[in-house]
Amino acid sequence: MQVASTAALWITSLLLLGTTLWRLRKPIDAALLVPGAWLVATPFQALLLAETLKFTGTPRDNMYIGVSIANLGFVGFQLLAELGVISSLQERARRMAAARGIGQADNVHGSVRYWFGGLLVVAVGLALLHWALMPRIPILMLFSGADDHQIQLARENAAKLLDAPTMLKYTFAWNSRFILPLLFMTTVLYRWRWRAVFVGVFGLVYLMSPLEKLPSVLFVLGPFLGIAIRDSKRLWSPIVIVGVVISLLPAYGINQAVSLSSSLNPTPPATAQATPTASPPVSPVSPGSQFTGLPAPIRGALHLVLRRIGEGPTDVTYSWFAYFPEHHPFMNGAGWEPWRVLSPGWQSPANLVGLWAYYGKLGYSITSLSAYGSFVADGWGEFGMVGVLIATLLLLMFAAVLETMQALAAGRLFCLACYATALVLFAVLTPQAGIPAMLFSNGLALAPLIVLGYLWTERRHAGARDVQPAGLPA
Repeated sequence: MQVASTAALWITSLLLLGTTLWRLRKPIDAALLVPGAWLVATPFQALLLAETLKFTGTPRDNMYIGVSIANLGFVGFQLLAELGVISSLQERARRMAAARGIGQADNVHGSVRYWFGGLLVVAVGLALLHWALMPRIPILMLFSGADDHQIQLARENAAKLLDAPTMLKYTFAWNSRFILPLLFMTTVLYRWRWRAVFVGVFGLVYLMSPLEKLPSVLFVLGPFLGIAIRDSKRLWSPIVIVGVVISLLPAYGINQAVSLSSSLNPTPPATAQATPTASPPVSPVSPGSQFTGLPAPIRGALHLVLRRIGEGPTDVTYSWFAYFPEHHPFMNGAGWEPWRVLSPGWQSPANLVGLWAYYGKLGYSITSLSAYGSFVADGWGEFGMVGVLIATLLLLMFAAVLETMQALAAGRLFCLACYATALVLFAVLTPQAGIPAMLFSNGLALAPLIVLGYLWTERRHAGARDVQPAGLPA
């Protein structure tokens, strides 16, 4: 089984690598960016780091087969794009929009300003409310002498454990991962300079305040990708490369600030607790343990890029395959039921896996920690290999929805901003989030809803302009 699963993963990964490299000749779209991010974060990491990360036995074989299924799904989606199936869907969407009287370009004096102003009020209001509800703002604790354990607790209390209704906590996540990045990209695409300055500064301060790295990366990277998509640039164009490098700076700053604070204020031994669940026989790689002996800034950069972005998602995905079903029966859809997820006291599969795999290890000392696995891991935890297949199909269906949105973005910068914001978030979340977490928890489902609402208001606004008062010449 080991030889067969390894061969399957090598073959499908090389096949996906070849088809993705072939897509590089075309402008950026979902058929290029999402499989590309998946390749970097998962398949080759699983193959090349298997010995380092201690992938062994049946869990490794199951993970290799699951990742191979996902690889084939991406190859199939790219094949559909090459054969023109996706472009035919886009053309149909254009014809439907034209038949309903929706113009080919948006009007900066029309509904765009109302959508931007309304979303800005919502975003600023949610950010201020979130700050007010936080017991302590984590970024300010870096200057108050708090140790690493206290900062971890503050981060959890500002997010999952915030004393607020569950739906309100979801809206805070939607604000940081989609609404604020959408507003920032909109100001850049429309060249609204002063509004871009305000949204950029306010948004970045808010997104960095809970010490989460991913939202700040997405926030900064989005406008670069949006400009590249608007101008039909290739993935390796200078603007994309510069955007990737610059987007890592806020996350690197957070990483270095936390490391410095932890070194100046070490966690007292009294805070160490016994692991509440059975741990795996081989401990996962501890953060930063691979880079000892290097200067702190270099060690921090390597930890961010190689550990957190590189091997981290694969390590977590393996933990899901090791935990289910040996240590916990498959969830059989319970993790995908909104009424369960929103119920008080619900222990998510990510929390179950996190406690089993990481709690008690260096840097993991809080019982609310969660190990967010890829869509493949989430599907496995629900239904086994059938769940992997279901999750792959659902992910590709949403990719098709995104590409349909791209057709409506031609000449409509606000639609383009929605598409590009969703595409960046989608590509980054694919290796580290399940389908429900992508669409609902992180707010990806907002993208098509906002586009449809905007097009409807544009149609109404255009209809109102065309109505002439009685007795006046047209």
